[in-house]
Amino acid sequence: MILLTVSLALMAFAQEPSECDYINPLDIPLVLSGTFGELRGNHFHSGIDIKTQGVKGFPVYAVGNGYISRIRVSGTGFGKAIYIKHPEGYTTVYAHLDGFEKFIADHVKDQQYRRESFAVDLYFGPEKFPVSQGQQIAISGNSGGSGGPHLHFEIRNSANEYPMNPLLFGIEIPDHRPPTLTYLVVEPKDIFSTVNGKSESQYFPLFSNGNGEYKLRSSVDIHIFGNIGFAIANYDKLDGAENRNGSYSIELLIDGKRQYQHDVKSFGFHETRYINSHITYDLSQCCGVKAQKCYLDPQNSLSMTKGNPRNTYFTDPGSKELEILVSDFAGNRSRLQTTITVDEPNENPRPEPEGHLVEHDKINSIKSNGFKFYAGLGSFYKDEYLKLEVPEDGIQWGYQIAFRLGDPSIAAHKYVQLNFPVENVPAELSDKILLVRRTSRRRSSRGGKLINGEFSVRLRDFGDFELALDTIAPQIRPLDIRSGYDLSRRTSFSFQIQDNLSGIEDIKAEVDGAWILMEYDPKNQLLIHYLDGRIEPGDHELVLKVWDERGNLAEERISFTN
Repeated sequence: MILLTVSLALMAFAQEPSECDYINPLDIPLVLSGTFGELRGNHFHSGIDIKTQGVKGFPVYAVGNGYISRIRVSGTGFGKAIYIKHPEGYTTVYAHLDGFEKFIADHVKDQQYRRESFAVDLYFGPEKFPVSQGQQIAISGNSGGSGGPHLHFEIRNSANEYPMNPLLFGIEIPDHRPPTLTYLVVEPKDIFSTVNGKSESQYFPLFSNGNGEYKLRSSVDIHIFGNIGFAIANYDKLDGAENRNGSYSIELLIDGKRQYQHDVKSFGFHETRYINSHITYDLSQCCGVKAQKCYLDPQNSLSMTKGNPRNTYFTDPGSKELEILVSDFAGNRSRLQTTITVDEPNENPRPEPEGHLVEHDKINSIKSNGFKFYAGLGSFYKDEYLKLEVPEDGIQWGYQIAFRLGDPSIAAHKYVQLNFPVENVPAELSDKILLVRRTSRRRSSRGGKLINGEFSVRLRDFGDFELALDTIAPQIRPLDIRSGYDLSRRTSFSFQIQDNLSGIEDIKAEVDGAWILMEYDPKNQLLIHYLDGRIEPGDHELVLKVWDERGNLAEERISFTN
């Protein structure tokens, strides 16, 4: 195995510097499909994703001495995961596993049967599962929210659970290619600011001169005035893979002076949703341009930044030299250099946007057209305008009810509360109503409840919505089992389950009235039971029940021989 040696001088994350002679968690050449701090949906990536050559089943090893402090099993997220606490003050995490070593697996299964739940979250002290460096603890897999076979590996500071960049611990990943820069985004941040005379964000394609040097198209000039933000769309490719990974460091300089810098050494999980403020969220929603901002919004408290990230005013006419440096962890660097021109003040500011002003630093309560909207302090990253459009007849039952609240380009940090009246709903349908968000591609449930003629729901996204009924039970399809089957020589049986709208809420399987474990893989809509001797030989009846979130029940009964 390859040794990983580190000498950390990160006083903020450990009580004192330490030497951690950790080994690799996999005994194969390390190729990454994901880097630490990479941009993901609603979160920063908290570890590294190690490729497993497109297959499951590689041995996973404890990188150092310690003890298993936590085991978590879920159909989503990390799937099957192990947490090991080490005496050096760090915790390592091994996720998306296919299975545990027997001494772990037996205990986990016993707890699943005791709790009658596939999903479990188990915690342990030092005496239960001590492990030694290099001891096999699991096999790699594709469980949970994984998009393909790989090992998600993390190193956290045990004191505060902050994830830390594993590459700081000496993991060497070959990387000789500088990051690729694709777009420069220039954003007016208030009604008095402009970019090339316009009050909307503008994005400019970038072209490489070679050797990591980038420029704008020669015919492009950038004129700005006022409160202006810059953002850079980029990705990094490591050796041996074509994955578009995240970069490590971004730095913005104006006339040679650093105005902003961030690097991805560590962050707290409480910060991870700030990613929606860190990126150009509006452009990512409308145009697919997910650029990283070189400034902070007023309500963004991301800790990995340096410089003067909120000082973004350009009011003195003249030329400015803009330089953006993007680096990967290996030190490969790409640079954009260009000249921008600060214009005279804009004498015709754009009109105030339509809708209700929602201020980021205040508690906001709005009543309009029967709707009641409440947003707590810090719900938004900056001031926003929420426009409410409802049918002329208001919200009535008896036809498809659609309304628009705000715009998909608006990002919320915390849930907001929305209440509105819905009348004349038959009592037998009152618990089947739910709110659905509509886009051009899909309809997705946002839940909610109808209580005494008022519908109540929490939201963290905006756009087009409708009230819908979900009265249809989930579908159950046996894949390799039917009534009359003899399973005595089989190792497993499985079902496919799916729901049309509100989503699967609960699953219960029993054989002759006794609960049995069904492993649930939501991304593949799959339920699997592994025959392990708990079902005795003879004739049996299996009853599988599946509920959706609105309480609709599907049931399958199968008689079989074991």
